[in-house]
Amino acid sequence: MNLLRNVMDNLKYPYKFGIVAILVMIYTSMMSYKLVSTYNENIEFSKLEVVGAKTLPYIKQLIIDTQKLRGMTARYLSSNKDENLKYKVEDLQNAVNDDLKKLNNILKASNIKDVYPLFKDLKSKLVSLNNSVDSLTTSESINGYINIVAKEMELVEKIGDMSNLVLDPNLDTLYLMDAVIHRLFIISENMGQIRAIGSTILTKKDSTNKQRTRLNVLYSGLRNALKSVNAGFKSAYSYNSSIRPVISPLFNEVREKINNNAKMINKILNK
Repeated sequence: MNLLRNVMDNLKYPYKFGIVAILVMIYTSMMSYKLVSTYNENIEFSKLEVVGAKTLPYIKQLIIDTQKLRGMTARYLSSNKDENLKYKVEDLQNAVNDDLKKLNNILKASNIKDVYPLFKDLKSKLVSLNNSVDSLTTSESINGYINIVAKEMELVEKIGDMSNLVLDPNLDTLYLMDAVIHRLFIISENMGQIRAIGSTILTKKDSTNKQRTRLNVLYSGLRNALKSVNAGFKSAYSYNSSIRPVISPLFNEVREKINNNAKMINKILNK
């Protein structure tokens, strides 16, 4: 340190200012590089989020149509394969096939890591199940589609993980993504299973103890998931109150659908 001080003392002022200027330039260059690197990382992070978000509507539609197909197939099989219901099953199978084609295209274009192989496995199992419906019992059919929807939800979670959707640093977005990627799909699936089992019971005009117990379990899971979503939304509102007017009406709509499920369950259980 003394040697450096002595060297600096012996230098003329123009040299001293030159050295200081060089040091400042080096420091500024390092800070600029770090700033640009961080900025570029944030851009890439956001780009991947956008890519992941674009796939969600297509998967959502596939899940909805698979759930409808499950319910209609259950009605068809429990009605001793009524010919009129068979046409409705075939229409829904066509809708699901169309969903698979659209999702296949968007996932290929997105190129999100580890997602497409998962989709191909899901597609293979779903097509195989659709082709074997007439050889299944009602219970086997319902369980088969439950497994398919579980794989569809697994695909949603994989996309959420690999596209940064569940890693957003902003609390409001984080809670909303948790609701979309996890909780709301659980709610949707529980309601779908309730409709499938309920349709079977109403078609046969009879229910087993196993079915009644399953309905109670599903409804309990539905209420718990709803509480988790509600708590998450409250946290999101406290961080960003501007999203409340947009989210609250949608959440109230979900709550109303759950209440309708409760009415159907009570109708079945009180028979």
